[in-house]
Amino acid sequence: MWRVVMKSYFSFVLAALTFFHISPVSNSASIRASDNLVGEGFRRESKVMGADVVVHLFNIRIYRERILPAYRLFLKRDEAEPLIALLRECAQDLEANPQLSDQLLWSKESIEEDIGLLTGTAYYSPDEGKTSNQGERQKTHKVRRDYARGLLSSDILQVLCVPHDRRVNPEQDMTNSRLVSYLFARSELIEHLFTFRRSVRGDRLELSIGESTQLFTKEDAEEFNRELTKIVPPEDPELRSEYDNLREMLKLALEDPDLTLALAVT
Repeated sequence: MWRVVMKSYFSFVLAALTFFHISPVSNSASIRASDNLVGEGFRRESKVMGADVVVHLFNIRIYRERILPAYRLFLKRDEAEPLIALLRECAQDLEANPQLSDQLLWSKESIEEDIGLLTGTAYYSPDEGKTSNQGERQKTHKVRRDYARGLLSSDILQVLCVPHDRRVNPEQDMTNSRLVSYLFARSELIEHLFTFRRSVRGDRLELSIGESTQLFTKEDAEEFNRELTKIVPPEDPELRSEYDNLREMLKLALEDPDLTLALAVT
């Protein structure tokens, strides 16, 4: 039931984001017209929630062609089968990747519980019995919809949209790693990028990893890559490994039209 407990945390997160007028936007034109507001929103989230910043290698094609359609059918029409099919795929991937399963604290068994919560065959109440996922479907849809949009969507994206079959670690901590201090000391642009004094120009995702996620455009990735090439690689073996991995992530994002970098506040 750990994931159900975490759902209460996500309810708090969503309430906080609503209070601060931070809402998901999927229209790229709107995003680009309000870069400063988006950057301010990310700064506010990170400060208010004490969150971390993580860069992920991200498959935007899978997100747009498979994840979003399944979610929209469930959120708008209460058609759960496409979303359940994605969850079953996640279960297979997690069985094949125990390290990722441990990292996400998500397994085939807990996914079966998630499916039960979405369909109403397993009881779930986010507010001590005031509402639940069982009963008349129109009345219970909001409870099940909120559960699907919370922790569940973040984990689905990390399993299906973050590629774990490439030659890199597909995520880089840009808050707690010692590499961050090394890069910030040598590049004002990188420091401003990951402290949100400037923002990336891609879409802010309707479904997110963690609290919110915004995509790098190819131009953002090219600019970030050029800046990294100006920095002398660190001598420390651990830092050098992270630096090289970040360069490889950028290389893949620039070479593969399906891939980009995603900047997540977690």
